[in-house]
Amino acid sequence: MKLIMAPMEGITTYPLRNAFNQCFGGFDEYMSPFISPADKKPLKIKEAKDIEPENNKDIVLIPQVLTHKVKQFVKTAEALSEKGYSEVNLNLGCPSGTVTAKGRGSGMLKDPDELERFLDQVFETLAEKGEEDKIQISLKTRIGFWSKEEWEWLLTIYNRFPVKELTVHPRLAVDMYKGMPDLDAFRHAYEHAKMPLVYNGDIRSKEDYDRIVSEFPEISGIMIGRAVVSNPFLLEEIRTGNKVSFEDSKDKLKEYHDAVYSLYHESFQGNKNLLLRMKEFWVYLFASIQPDKRLQKELLKAKDFNEYEMAVRVLFS
Repeated sequence: MKLIMAPMEGITTYPLRNAFNQCFGGFDEYMSPFISPADKKPLKIKEAKDIEPENNKDIVLIPQVLTHKVKQFVKTAEALSEKGYSEVNLNLGCPSGTVTAKGRGSGMLKDPDELERFLDQVFETLAEKGEEDKIQISLKTRIGFWSKEEWEWLLTIYNRFPVKELTVHPRLAVDMYKGMPDLDAFRHAYEHAKMPLVYNGDIRSKEDYDRIVSEFPEISGIMIGRAVVSNPFLLEEIRTGNKVSFEDSKDKLKEYHDAVYSLYHESFQGNKNLLLRMKEFWVYLFASIQPDKRLQKELLKAKDFNEYEMAVRVLFS
């Protein structure tokens, strides 16, 4: 059963993906944060850099696209195919209000008939262009927008098309990330989906992983996001069953931090936005390693690279 790193906007970009793969490995695939194409430009400079094969040499990357316009999706799929990608994922899961208000992400689930027309046109257009053999379409979805009663019809729609793989986050869009994933809804997909299934949602421990594998042994994969960004040793814990403490893992964690920091320096070319990215990186890590509050505060209030690097040295000392 494969493991996939979930896409997280602004977080799981190529510096973190490469650093994680270098230091920990364990993921079979990585899904890129969504590409949001414009009518005349399928890939912005930053997005093109993130999915550039040169920047993802030793990993299997699945680019993800966020749009509700057929032409935008098709043009982006063609551009990605030219870069050597054989799969593109359509984001039907992002629950952010700024995304759904424009009818994108899980906002597309509000109107199943329109979603079906969109998929019809995408697959038909790719077939007409002879692209269906070059690039396959996978989907990442919620189980509905307002109500779980939407799920049966949505899955019926997905089953109509040659979808390579369906990743299901079994929450409604209005749930955001609150409450428990609806495993009954996922079970419905497990029993009725015609394509391979990937489970996504609240895999925070080996116990969580084992429960999903036990209940759904025939799924093709499990996707993990926030939990592994917070605890980069999670995959090791899943494999071995042993918890990894901060004190026992300082050297490996410092190696990981230094790799992320170095790759971000290359990406941002010394821009001070790098500090904001690194502080966000630490906010996730603090949730699991929980060092002294004073040390956290010193790191997060650093105003320049010197202050930041000093705070990091003290934290790891």
